[in-house]
Parts: sequence; structure tokens; C-alpha cells
Amino acid sequence: EENDAPNKDYRLIGGPPAEAGWTLPVRPLWIHDLLDLWEREKLRALFLELGGDRMAQDIANANTRRRTLVQIARYFVPTKGGGRLRRTASPNVWAAYSQIFAAPVLAPAYLLHIAGQNNLARALAELLHESVAPGDAVELGDVRRHLCSRFGDRRSVRDSAGALLRTLEHFGVLARAGRVGDYRFVARLPVAEEAFPLLVWAWRQTREVHTADVIDLEAFATDPLLTFVEQASYAAHWAAFTESLWTLEVRDARPVAILRHTDNAAFIRTLFNLLASHPKWPAVKKQFPPEPS
Repeated sequence: EENDAPNKDYRLIGGPPAEAGWTLPVRPLWIHDLLDLWEREKLRALFLELGGDRMAQDIANANTRRRTLVQIARYFVPTKGGGRLRRTASPNVWAAYSQIFAAPVLAPAYLLHIAGQNNLARALAELLHESVAPGDAVELGDVRRHLCSRFGDRRSVRDSAGALLRTLEHFGVLARAGRVGDYRFVARLPVAEEAFPLLVWAWRQTREVHTADVIDLEAFATDPLLTFVEQASYAAHWAAFTESLWTLEVRDARPVAILRHTDNAAFIRTLFNLLASHPKWPAVKKQFPPEPS
């Protein structure tokens, strides 16, 4: 059976990653459309079959399309059970947001989640955070050498270097420049206010200990995992959710957010409460029943 568990080694200790890598490029629309099809308690095999029939039709090869959907599901579709009885598990915050908001709105959070949960993507984000800024060149050869030095010179690592750069191109962060494998860092992704709570929640899942109740706002803004995200709107977004998710204070001369809910389940319930005010919520809420308190 395929190893569908994302890599949870947040310390990047080197050596082979815990899973096969990120060997296929992905578009934010494919992530969105697969999650838009999500239903609770759906057999995973049927869910992926439905996705292969209805979405990502620009991938001409059916086997490549299925492999791409499996790769997306590994990170965005939690499951329970095993074998042929494996089913989608609730709550799925990614599916709830994707059934309400468009792919461009959620793209920054999708990209952060990929970088936070896959070691090769994390290593790429850290490399580019240290070495490039918008307008700079990014070369496949340099990225491949860096990843192979960290994780070993294996086909899955080499393929992941190209697939990750093409994924960043599909997200609008990179653009092709000149020869095959040459890119330019063209833009960081803007964050819409309605997607900011999801971004913060996804960021907390990348922490080795994600139950701390204090977020240093400057450290958050400069985190390498957010190197592809535009931080200009952060101040307004932090202020927008002071009633529901956090309070803002200054401690030791540094601005911080004090979380109202450090328990992950309580945080998720608040995210669902925020979604409940959206006009589209009545049409999708049957898929997301309240979780036990």
C-alpha cells in the first residue's frame, strides 16, 4: 500500500525523507477542485476515482493524473481505516475552506502547508528564503544539487527538484526564464483576509510543538516557510480576528498574538464558526457537522 503519511520530521535532520518526495507538479486549482469534491466518510478509492473523472483534465495521461491526485490527497485529505475500506476523515478544514473560497484565495495557505509538511519543499523554501528575492534568478541545477546534498542523489529527489519549481510556477511565484530549468522569482502571493486564519492554523501545524499560546508576529512574518507569501497585509489581518482567534499585545518590546484557543480541536471549531457566517455555508455545512466539544 502507498505511503500516504506526510513527512513529520520538522527538524530536517538529513537523510532520506520519510516519503517519496514531491515528484509531480501541482496547480492550486487541482488542490481546490479535489477538495471541492470531498465528502465525509467517502471511500478513498471512490473519492480519487471521482477526482480523476472530473478534474485536472489538462493532465492527458490518466495514470499521471491519478498519481497527482494521490500526491495531493496525501497532504490535504486525512483518512481513517485501511485497505479498501479507507475513508475520508472529519474534520477536514482544507475541504471546508475549498468549498467556500476560490483557489487563488487559498493558494498561499496551500503552498505553506506543502512546504511545512514535506521535507524537500521545506528545504527549498529555506534555500530560496536565504538566497533570492523577487526579480532574482532560480536555476533548477542549483536547487537539485542542494536537495541531493541534503537527501541523497536519488531519482525521487532529482524529480522533486523539478516538480517543486514547476509547482511554484503554477502558483505564480516563479516564471520561466530562458532555458529549460531557468526561472525567475516574480512575486509573493497576497493573502486575503478571509484566508488568513487558515494560513495561521496551517503554520501552527508546522511547529514541532504547536500548543504554545503566543505567536511572535515578527518571527511569523520572517519564517522561511512563508517566503512565498506577501506579508504587507499581515498587520490588518491580525487585527481583524482579535475577537475570535487571538488578542494582540506587546511583550518585551515585540508584538505578539495571544491565542484564545491553544487546543487544535478548539481552534478548528473556531475556524468553522468563522465560515458559518459566509453565504455559501448553508449549502456545504452538511459535510461538516459540529465536532464534539
